[in-house]
Amino acid sequence: MKIGYAAALALACVAGAQTASADDGVYLRLDTGWSFSRDAGKDLDDDVGSSAIVGGGVGYKYKWLRGDVTLAYRGGYDIDSTYTYAALGETRFKGDVSSFAAMANVYADLTKYGRFTPYVGGGIGVSRNKVGDVDISAASGTGTRDCDTKTSFAWQLSLGTGIEVAPAWTVDVGYRYIDLGTAKSGTTVTSGSVSGDGSAQEGDLRAHELILSARYQF
Repeated sequence: MKIGYAAALALACVAGAQTASADDGVYLRLDTGWSFSRDAGKDLDDDVGSSAIVGGGVGYKYKWLRGDVTLAYRGGYDIDSTYTYAALGETRFKGDVSSFAAMANVYADLTKYGRFTPYVGGGIGVSRNKVGDVDISAASGTGTRDCDTKTSFAWQLSLGTGIEVAPAWTVDVGYRYIDLGTAKSGTTVTSGSVSGDGSAQEGDLRAHELILSARYQF
């Protein structure tokens, strides 16, 4: 009886250890959300609007620590600004701005409350920021400044909570502040059949973001 009891106790301990470590391992994530740009700089106006976020990644979880590598695309930013120049008068600039970013992130999962696990995190990476052709219109005529793409350092800070919705499935709801680095237009301005060098429009892509993610733990 004593041997049987000891064996049963050992099996219970093993099962408990397996349960405790069942959440560790590789996971996949799919991300969406909305990005609200802020303080881009005078050349790109105060902000470049907002954009949907589409992305995903792969990571690894060990106890309370998680790390992942993610890719995300933000394609809905835009320039829509007006300046008044002594020579041209009121001049309007309109163009599309987009960003594709690869990030390496780390998160600390805090104390679990039922199905909810709050977390804090941060990450660094690289972004490819594109300013498309910028349409220029003034009383004296119209023109176009050409597009350009710039590679830049990026970083982010985040907080939120994971919500267990099913075995192996977690939904993350969170906030993120992200700096995607510099975005810069080209310098060639074309008006009709005439082209010439001008100055680039440049600014920083910084944004407050609301994030919704789904994680599947293998």
